[in-house]
Amino acid sequence: MATMPPRIVIALTGPIGSGCSTLARFFDDLDGANRNAGNRFLNQLIEKGLILNGSDGLEVGWEDVNREVSAKLGEYHRARGDHKISGGDGEGEVVSRDERSVFKELGRLLERRESLKALTFLKPYYPKGSSHLFRTLSMSDIIVFRALCNVAAKKKSGDKDFDDLAGKAIARINRELKRIYPNRNRKIGTIVDFYDAILKPDPRVGLIKAFEIIHNEIRVLKTELLTTTNGRDTAILQRFGNSIRKAGDPFADESDGGSPNEHCVQLAADMERIINLLYKSKRGAFFVVDCLRSPHEVSYFRQRFPLFHCLSIFAEKDHRFKRRFRHLMAKNAINVDREEAKGEFEKLDKLDRGKQIGDMSESLYKQNVTSCVQLSDYAINNAEGCSDMLRHTRLSSAARASDKGRQSGWRDVSKPVSGCRSDNGEGRMPEPDWRALFAGG
Repeated sequence: MATMPPRIVIALTGPIGSGCSTLARFFDDLDGANRNAGNRFLNQLIEKGLILNGSDGLEVGWEDVNREVSAKLGEYHRARGDHKISGGDGEGEVVSRDERSVFKELGRLLERRESLKALTFLKPYYPKGSSHLFRTLSMSDIIVFRALCNVAAKKKSGDKDFDDLAGKAIARINRELKRIYPNRNRKIGTIVDFYDAILKPDPRVGLIKAFEIIHNEIRVLKTELLTTTNGRDTAILQRFGNSIRKAGDPFADESDGGSPNEHCVQLAADMERIINLLYKSKRGAFFVVDCLRSPHEVSYFRQRFPLFHCLSIFAEKDHRFKRRFRHLMAKNAINVDREEAKGEFEKLDKLDRGKQIGDMSESLYKQNVTSCVQLSDYAINNAEGCSDMLRHTRLSSAARASDKGRQSGWRDVSKPVSGCRSDNGEGRMPEPDWRALFAGG
């Protein structure tokens, strides 16, 4: 690809179990670092015939879409003509059940067609065949990365399970790095070398191979940590993340006063470096970041990326706990005690939503998803479950979700970021109607 499309960053935020990670994976590669295998987003559009493989790459299947709309429109007119019953002056009209059903389906098809018009904006992000420029990145990956650098420097986290798993991951990473960079003069022989390299003002594009190795191993480590610690992984990463924002060190002692004014956006800055590396390497242009947990990180991203949008996802606590408990049961070979898991979830949820924040200093480095939601540009009420989230939720009007499911402090925002413009000055990105796109057949 000669010219890269404008860089778009979509950051997700929401409390534990709301569905941020599930939505993020929707845009991820299907098989690791293979950029040509597509992702769930593209594959579902292709499977439903909404996007076709044409001579010029992927194209919207307008002919089939318009034919379906026309057929349903004709069906509606026939139903209306067959079942309309009215008085002499046209008042007292009665609408049959069939007519209502056809009208509802017609509305869905028209919404989907309008959404596909907006979706054509994304064509530069899937330029040819099943290749694509979508990238899913996680703030927890950055946390684990910083912790791995510490373990590589012979530091201890205070959690034996993590240190053991991290030591094995570092050995695998360093072995692979030395295989692809046999010449030690290239200075990328260890994970620490890689971090030192991306800290430079203009990191080399050649670092992308190292990134893919480290990124894949971090994902493996996070899965191992979940199963090995029987669900303690979230608490471990919470502690590491707060320590980085407070003192710049994931293993800093809790009694260390730190310098939160200096380090509160450290994780966001590291993520920015990774995004810049991938964009310059032409390995990504549409970035989905899971999951921002500090309002300072939201503000940092908004200042750094002109095409930035923050999407918050929320579900009531009972729904979120049930999802997390099912996830723990699925990932662990041994049974998880429900009451014990619920108590741990309550504790994590309070920390995650900023309920334990005391003074102003703590607000700089402790997690505060509630404030992140207040800063979000769009909101989704994910009460029905992650599998139905995209099918039932209209992104451009999601902030109209019922008051019952809203988090305290929810801000109604049904418009895009004010003044956000693309690099070519043609205006902001249109918003597809995700619910219409993936509803029905």
